[in-house]
Amino acid sequence: MNQLENHWQKQTGFAVVFIDLDRFKPLNDEYGHAIGDTVLQVIGERLKALESVQVAARFGGDEFAILIEEQIELQMLETILAEVHRTIVSEIDIDIARVSVGASLGYALAFEDAASLSELLHAADTAMMRCKGSDLKIAKFDRAIDCATLGSEAMEELFRTALLAGNIKGALQPIVSGQTRDIVGYELLARWENSGLPRDPSPMEFIVL
Repeated sequence: MNQLENHWQKQTGFAVVFIDLDRFKPLNDEYGHAIGDTVLQVIGERLKALESVQVAARFGGDEFAILIEEQIELQMLETILAEVHRTIVSEIDIDIARVSVGASLGYALAFEDAASLSELLHAADTAMMRCKGSDLKIAKFDRAIDCATLGSEAMEELFRTALLAGNIKGALQPIVSGQTRDIVGYELLARWENSGLPRDPSPMEFIVL
């Protein structure tokens, strides 16, 4: 986290990648926790040894996170991530067998996909969860697809940006008397226009009651 904060303060581009191991629990159940721990250690060492990886960390369980300085084209970054994926899923020699695990990688780009470090981590995690729930091996955070799963902090950041851009508009809705059908007042409503999302958020989503 200290490394991430330092990179964020430098305002230089980088990517955060969340990695979740697939088929790790069955391996753990079959061979025992000692072998499972060995597999985690080997994968951690493999990640640290990759020249393209600046920082590698185990976040807990069978999840890892890595930092890659993103001073390159997106296509090249995805080539690097494909190498990361191959490195993780390559077979591991242990005392009693050769084993392997799968991996789901989700990543997000600093300053492009997030307006804060915490939002960046959430974005990478969200992309990883989408990857894990599909046939993908690697997934980039996509605001149009993933925004529905963003937490309140991410929504707050998006709302602040929209407010500064003038995309939060007021709308007057007349209140009509049921007896006389006369307009007896107006209700002032908020509308989020041009959000860039698949649908513009409703007031229930961006106004906390």
